[in-house]
Amino acid sequence: MTDDQSPLASFARHLADRLPGTWSSSYHRHASPRDQADLGQRVWDIGTVLWAVTEISLEQDAVLTGPDEQQLFIVHRPHHPRQFLIAPLAPGGFADHHFEEAAEPNGIAVSDDPARAAAAVTRRLLPRYAGALDALRTAAARPDPPPGPAQIPGVVQLSWNADGTVTTPMSHVPVDVRHVFFLHGFQYRPTRGNFVLPAYGHSAQALRIQAVASHLGDRGIGVRLRNVPDNAPALPPARQPKYLPSPGRPRR
Repeated sequence: MTDDQSPLASFARHLADRLPGTWSSSYHRHASPRDQADLGQRVWDIGTVLWAVTEISLEQDAVLTGPDEQQLFIVHRPHHPRQFLIAPLAPGGFADHHFEEAAEPNGIAVSDDPARAAAAVTRRLLPRYAGALDALRTAAARPDPPPGPAQIPGVVQLSWNADGTVTTPMSHVPVDVRHVFFLHGFQYRPTRGNFVLPAYGHSAQALRIQAVASHLGDRGIGVRLRNVPDNAPALPPARQPKYLPSPGRPRR
């Protein structure tokens, strides 16, 4: 079977023919995990599609390119042999803070019938995608905000935002403790490059933040929280980092 004859490539071509406007289709086999990871950074989704791209070796994908710089990412849906996942791809040329103004349009699961899939994409996905692109462009037209605080070595800074979420750039979190954020309810949003703790409510936020601070403190990493709401419950005192002897220093 050639690439053009694969079920995914065939589905993508037939889907492109049925979407409103002019769409083209391109099919890709992944020569290495890096190919999938690179596209995964652009998947504009925080649900099933992002999970599939980051957790499952998919081996192939298709991308549809349509009007107004819209692109749709298509992969087989894991564990569902007659379904596909379709998600918007985030456009390039925007800063991370622009994405803060645009809600993720997220992807959908569709059957392998191109006609039914096209109807679902047209009705459910494309309007959300268009709205997110409009919000993104509106944000980009505004003056840039002042720069945030500089990163402090050995400290992870969390920002409590006006919408109730708590965020920090993933690049500011050491690789070996990133799992702690996932463990306590943070989500990773690749289009923004941030860990995001959804707005669970002040009490729940405080407990989750303190749990993260406690785990990081055990590794000798501090946590600083910015913009704490006035009506948020006080956080318990942070545990002091454990003493970590330097190599070669005798233990007492």
